[in-house]
Amino acid sequence: MVSSIDKPAASGRPKLTWDQMREMAQHDIGFYNHTYDMHRYGDTDGKGRKKPVTTRNLYLPDEKRIETEDEYKQRVKDDLIRAEARLKEELGNTRSAVALPYGAYNDKLLAVLDSIGVEASFMVKEGRNGSGDRNGFRINGGRSDQSPEAVIAKLKGQDPTKRKLVTGEGAKLKIDGEAVQFSKMLTGVATEDILVPLREICKKYEIKVDWNHKKKRAVMTTSQAADAGGIE
Repeated sequence: MVSSIDKPAASGRPKLTWDQMREMAQHDIGFYNHTYDMHRYGDTDGKGRKKPVTTRNLYLPDEKRIETEDEYKQRVKDDLIRAEARLKEELGNTRSAVALPYGAYNDKLLAVLDSIGVEASFMVKEGRNGSGDRNGFRINGGRSDQSPEAVIAKLKGQDPTKRKLVTGEGAKLKIDGEAVQFSKMLTGVATEDILVPLREICKKYEIKVDWNHKKKRAVMTTSQAADAGGIE
C-alpha cells in the first residue's frame, strides 16, 4: 500500500522508501498501485463479519448503518486516486495499474477503475493473459516446492499436474506422506518419479476415498480391501 511508504513508522515489516524506489526506477523497475490504504479487511455488518474493503460496503459504527452504494464507490475511488497521485508525484508514473488486494474484485470495483483511467488490474488467480485481458492472471513461480519445469509448463499454458499414468507390470504405486507417486520401472530399476493427482489414480483404479477433515486422514478403499475396512 502507498500509505505504508508515506508512513514508514507504521507497524509491520519495513518497506522501501521513496528514495529507494526512485533509485530502482532508474534501472527500469516499475512500482504501481496497490491502493493507498485498502489492503485490509473491514467490518461489513457490525457483527464482526469482515471482508476486503475494496469489494464490500462497510459498516459505519457511528451511524449504525452500512455504506450506500454511492458512499462505497466514492470511498474506493478517493483511495485509488490518492494512491495514483502519490505514485505520479514521487516516481513520475505515466501509466496506471493496480494489484488488487487479496485478488478480490467485483463489477463495481472494475467500474471504478475504468472511471479513473486505470489501464489494467491484476488478481491472484493463476493463468496466462491474452491481449484482450484487462483483469490479469498471474503465474506463481517463487515457491520452493515448485520445480523450474513446472513453472515453464505454466508459462507455456500447460497444466503441470497432468501426467500420463504409468500402468501395467512396469508401474508401482507409492504413497508417501502427502505425495502419491507412480515410479517408472526400466528393466526392473526405478528411474523417475512422476507426481500424479490422487483423483486420477482413484478414477483409474476404482478407488474410493473418504476424507475425515477433523482427523486429517483419508481412507482409500478398493473392491478387494472393502471387507477389511480400507487402507489408511
